[in-house]
Amino acid sequence: MAGSYLTDEERAKIGNAEGAELTLVLYTHAVRIAALGKDAFASGDTEEGKGCCDHLIKVIDLLLASLDMNYSTAKDFERMYNYMKGRLTDAGNAESKTAGDILAETTDHFTSIKENWEKVMKAA
Repeated sequence: MAGSYLTDEERAKIGNAEGAELTLVLYTHAVRIAALGKDAFASGDTEEGKGCCDHLIKVIDLLLASLDMNYSTAKDFERMYNYMKGRLTDAGNAESKTAGDILAETTDHFTSIKENWEKVMKAA
């Protein structure tokens, strides 16, 4: 997928979202891109898989920049995001099978975070 990894729907949501909703859009996007990368590595398209890893690292950088370190949970998110960045860096340097496994792990982490974020938003 050369060029942008954003769908038109994601672009529209990002343009209109703020705060917690924007964070949810980023999580949803990350889940999709991690799955895309996993599939790319599985099909032998390492260039696309590495592109997805690089893109996800940029998404995580956005999430890290959005943390309000005045809250204790921000430290937990920071640790998790940094762990995921490290794993994505590993995936970008690994053989396809290992990289695909790492992307599967990353997809699971993003999915779990996204689902919990949705629960927090509904409770607020």
